Amino acid sequence: MERTSADPQPRKTAVITGILGQDGAYLAEWLLRQNYRVLGWHRPGRAVDVWRLRCLGVAQRVELMPVALTDKESISRELQRIPVVDEFYHLGTRSTIDIQNGELLEIVQEDSLNTVRILDCLRKHCPQTRFLFASSAEIFGQAETAPQDELTAQRPSTAYGCCKMFGQNMTQLYRQSLGLFACSVILYNHESPLRDERFVTQKIVKGLLALRDKPDAVLTLGNLDAKRDWGCADEYVQGMWSVLQHERPEDFVLASGQATTVRSFAEICASEIGFELIWENSERGEVGRDRKSNRIIIQVSQDLKRPAEPPLRLGNAEKARRLLGWNVKKQVPDLIRWMLSGDY
Repeated sequence: MERTSADPQPRKTAVITGILGQDGAYLAEWLLRQNYRVLGWHRPGRAVDVWRLRCLGVAQRVELMPVALTDKESISRELQRIPVVDEFYHLGTRSTIDIQNGELLEIVQEDSLNTVRILDCLRKHCPQTRFLFASSAEIFGQAETAPQDELTAQRPSTAYGCCKMFGQNMTQLYRQSLGLFACSVILYNHESPLRDERFVTQKIVKGLLALRDKPDAVLTLGNLDAKRDWGCADEYVQGMWSVLQHERPEDFVLASGQATTVRSFAEICASEIGFELIWENSERGEVGRDRKSNRIIIQVSQDLKRPAEPPLRLGNAEKARRLLGWNVKKQVPDLIRWMLSGDY
């Protein structure tokens, strides 16, 4: 039977690795809004925590399945079970915090080779699939210039950055030499109410909120003058999707292009909650005091400061704006209000 103009468009199928994380959850929500069938691959052998998907109201609408990305045969079997895979989003790598706290050799081997295993299985079983690798601004490491764009030299200075550089370069290899529609997005910091509390933005938001009800508590932070290029995670996953809708497979930087210090982030957040921060030096180091109550609410700890802060990582997303029509709409104050609101 021929399809008529009145018939609905066929539903696309997308696979997401790392669907239980911040980006995976927002991407799943976005794809469902575009009428995709969403398959989420997660690490087998562990309890499946779907709290992020539940917060977004999509836990019952995604199809979750355990797939060992360390096992090429497992990936192959799962791909062959799916009639058509239109798009594949590989977000499932360990965070930089995981790498700092875990077994370095094991994690680096896993994260680096998982990407190659997926790419090779796609090449063999569904070469028509459009593939996206979530890279990171950490690939630029000790960048000598700012802002950075797609042509900036890759000089990672962390194990996490090395893993991301390897994955991005292998994605490029499968695109240029083996013909896959394979792309990378170089992601700068992007946050949300679903962000893990180990990250400084959520630490500040949750910490300052808690201080309203704990008069003797103090929020401890590290380098207040560290600068980050922060954006909103929901906008960045829409950028990921736009990359795979582009007519050609290419790599794109996704960034806000604005640098904000941890100090400014804390000041804006405190003001939204009702504190008025003033900074002072004390015997214990720099502190942030609430002008209204004269109470110390932030203490700077030398132990939390990095031995050497990396050079400024500031992204230039001009290519994404020009070719994809993608640009950041929400600024850091909007991000903070969103994180404080409890509205996912």
